[in-house]
Amino acid sequence: MITKYEELFQNKKNFDRLKNAIKKVDGRIVVLVHPFSSPDVEYTKQYKRNIRQIVQKSKFPVFILIGEGEPKKILEGRIAEGQQIVVVETHSGNPAPTYPKHLKQQNTLKFFSEMLANAGVQRVLLGGELGKFYRGAKKLYGICVPVIATAIKDHTKINVTVMPEMLWMEKLPMFKHGK
Repeated sequence: MITKYEELFQNKKNFDRLKNAIKKVDGRIVVLVHPFSSPDVEYTKQYKRNIRQIVQKSKFPVFILIGEGEPKKILEGRIAEGQQIVVVETHSGNPAPTYPKHLKQQNTLKFFSEMLANAGVQRVLLGGELGKFYRGAKKLYGICVPVIATAIKDHTKINVTVMPEMLWMEKLPMFKHGK
């Protein structure tokens, strides 16, 4: 079942269904942060396979953070019967959820983290697009996975584990060091 994040708060049955699914797997969930955020990136076959497999076959509820206007190809394909998927729309290039609309971005991260704790989450398995450099840029852009990990750790007692096989990092450009 695919549920939009805001629907968890608009209908108590949706939140209760999620809580029950989380309880059945001892409080474990998967969170994928902007897993296919760049339409012009050629992701490796292994990364695409790993992400699709966890979305389609995970026994844990899966939260997918998708940026405004981000390709939704991750939701293509069949999912396992009874699989709980929550789609969380985020700001473009930023992992902060767009819901609730009245909160500032940093507060929506706290709201998201506390919602996970209230749903009974004890452990988050985290993956997605780690970051990228843009041509001419001198610093990393799009460090969304670490932002989510930090928010969850700062606002809850939930254990966060990053899954290396579920991370994508664009190749870094070569910088020439002058004198």
